[in-house]
Amino acid sequence: MLSLVARARRLERVYRPRRQTRQKDAAILVSYKVSDADWKLTISDNGGGKPDLSASDKKGGLGTNLVQALAKQLGAGVKTVSESHGTAVTITHATFKAQPLKAA
Repeated sequence: MLSLVARARRLERVYRPRRQTRQKDAAILVSYKVSDADWKLTISDNGGGKPDLSASDKKGGLGTNLVQALAKQLGAGVKTVSESHGTAVTITHATFKAQPLKAA
C-alpha cells in the first residue's frame, strides 16, 4: 500500500503541468479509493486541458508513457478525460469475482 502511495506521489510530479503562465487558483487533486483488491487512483487538475492531438501524436509524451507503463505493471487500466476546465487521469485495478445471483 505504501508503495502505491509513493508511486502516486511520483505520478503527481510527472503529471504536474509545466506552464509559462501560472493560474492563481491552480490545483491538483489526488484521490485514492479502495475496496478489497479493487482500487482507483485519480489525479486531476483545473487547468486548460490537454491540447487536441493529431492522429500521429496520440501515443503521448513521456509522462503519459510512464503512467501507462506503471498501470501495465500493476495490471490496471488508464483513462484520461480532458476538457477546457481540466484533465483527469484515472488508473483502475478491478478484479471481478463471480457472485451467486439473488432471487428478486
